[in-house]
Amino acid sequence: MNTAQKGFVYYGTAGGNIKIGHSMNPGSRAAQHRQGWPDYQLLCAHPGDRLEEQKMHMKFRHLLTEIQEWFLPGPDLLKHIVQVARGEYEPYIAPVEPALPYGVPTTVNF
Repeated sequence: MNTAQKGFVYYGTAGGNIKIGHSMNPGSRAAQHRQGWPDYQLLCAHPGDRLEEQKMHMKFRHLLTEIQEWFLPGPDLLKHIVQVARGEYEPYIAPVEPALPYGVPTTVNF
């Protein structure tokens, strides 16, 4: 799947908190966020689908605020954002084909 098909996981800030979201166009999405949060700024983004976004939500769930997809700026999240901004983060890529458990035949003879 190429970047155009799966989009981006983006990180933005407003009011001192961090938004982790998914968009096909993070710049356009940032403009939409500014309608509700005038101080919103897009910090960085990396290629990723909604599964990758959910993975980031789970990774930082201990920082979740009362508002869905908004997180406190904990040290681990800020470190992650710096790594993404530097291009040092490799997103999770699921295997194309699941591995079969040992002993499961790969062909069936009739």
